[in-house]
Amino acid sequence: QHVYDFITDFTKSYRGIGSDQTKALKMWKSHLSPGVKVQTENLKESLTKIMAYLVKTYGKIHTISATILQELEASKIPSDTDYSSKAEYMKKLSNALQNYL
Repeated sequence: QHVYDFITDFTKSYRGIGSDQTKALKMWKSHLSPGVKVQTENLKESLTKIMAYLVKTYGKIHTISATILQELEASKIPSDTDYSSKAEYMKKLSNALQNYL
């Protein structure tokens, strides 16, 4: 999942729930990796500032592209006779390409 999807999903999940400060603390405590928490310690009470940091740091096209390509490379290509797995793989590939474009 790239940063724009993360922000969209988070915003949808917490729409109408608490203040922006409450949402910022929830994002910081529950949804960020330890390394990102260290980098955003001084921003943890501002949802706008955390999101701006995430977009600035992870929203560049080469960062998003690398993430998508890593996900594709990690996926095992199914055999020609495993139709269910092959359909799922093609779905992942299609979604990755749509996200990339």
